[in-house]
Amino acid sequence: MLPGIAVQLGLITHANLRSVDFVGRAASGTSTITIPTWVKPGDILIGFDRAQNSSGIPSEVWWDDYGFAWQTWRTGLNRRIHTYKKIAKHDDPGKVVVGLNGTAANNKLLWVFRANKPIYDTIHLSIKQSSITDGAPGNLSIAVGDSPSFVWAIYSTGASGAGNITRGFSPPKDGENSNSNGSMIIAWKFVASNPPSSFSISMNAAGNANHLVGGAFKLVL
Repeated sequence: MLPGIAVQLGLITHANLRSVDFVGRAASGTSTITIPTWVKPGDILIGFDRAQNSSGIPSEVWWDDYGFAWQTWRTGLNRRIHTYKKIAKHDDPGKVVVGLNGTAANNKLLWVFRANKPIYDTIHLSIKQSSITDGAPGNLSIAVGDSPSFVWAIYSTGASGAGNITRGFSPPKDGENSNSNGSMIIAWKFVASNPPSSFSISMNAAGNANHLVGGAFKLVL
């Protein structure tokens, strides 16, 4: 195919990407989490794995077949956090994923998003995260500058701060979803065109072990 034709077809294809909607989530309080059977190829999967030991930091255990992953840990709080992003494949529905295994607590969430067209791939734009802190994680700037793109932020805190998270997300988010007690919350924005250069996300000191992570990636059909 001639290069000029490929570019034109790409522009037409991306123009057909009009929406990205939240369709559901899976949660687990153990060392594993199961991908829902209703997940479809081309869905966007955002995973969050948080574990705590009674003493020391939980050992690293990475979710299999997730190409984009980030981590942080805090020695004094005996905690480790892994964050993931993936485009679902045909063999993902129903798959059991093995992750962190804390001796004191395990919390896993998998949020699922679906565009009006199946997503083929993503192009990484940026990722930022705070440390795990008993104070405020502060403000993070997420570089975007390209579209169509998907911007997300995850706000989390220890159980004593559940439901007390003040969440900043600017320009305004499309929506948000949380776990059952409000201690882990995701917010997101689909940018169809005219992307801003960056988004600003922030979080207060909501309790103990506060953490903020966010990122952006371009969507490829």
